[in-house]
Amino acid sequence: MIEVFGDFNNRDVQNRVRLGTPQNNKDLRFLGEGVPEGLAVRVSDGDYEEETVIEFDDGVWRGRVRRETGRAELK
Repeated sequence: MIEVFGDFNNRDVQNRVRLGTPQNNKDLRFLGEGVPEGLAVRVSDGDYEEETVIEFDDGVWRGRVRRETGRAELK
């Protein structure tokens, strides 16, 4: 599964993690222009991760969290 950076404190009103950061753009850009909505990706902030399904809405990539997939990353 592809992993991208996400800030879990930056969510929209639908509780989706916003992926519109420079790091996310770099993470997703390697997929090319054909990044499909609905792609499952792991969003991580370095300490915590959740599986999401990405959506493009209002010009921003967002990750809709799959319920009960959150976990602390082992260091």
